[in-house]
Amino acid sequence: MSAFIVSHKHIDALVSAMLDARMSYWDGHNRVYVTRANAEETGRILLSENVRSVLYRYGGRIGDDERQAATSYRFAYAVRPRSPVQVIKAVHCLDYQSCETEDWENSIAWRICQAIMANVTSRLPGYEAAAWEIVD
Repeated sequence: MSAFIVSHKHIDALVSAMLDARMSYWDGHNRVYVTRANAEETGRILLSENVRSVLYRYGGRIGDDERQAATSYRFAYAVRPRSPVQVIKAVHCLDYQSCETEDWENSIAWRICQAIMANVTSRLPGYEAAAWEIVD
């Protein structure tokens, strides 16, 4: 499968899920709580890493629109709530599209994706009732 730059609506849905659940992420120095004030910056972090990955994958051979995807991003709250499974799948998509660089797992965008996954996974049906430790 080819790497591509996800849509602004894809990023909006992820950042909106973070806002709705009052999520935070670790930027390597500080805990950052996602708010309306920094939602656009959070989205740009995610898109910038996605663009960087696609540039790396294709040796810089992408169009100007794709190059400008992160700088042209303006956050728009996604009023349609997404199910936990849809958010998880959207994170998997972004992860796949952004993992081409050797340092993806050291990026702030990767940390944001991990924070979303941890939060949303704990809200899956049956998670709360499941045993914490398996002893049998």
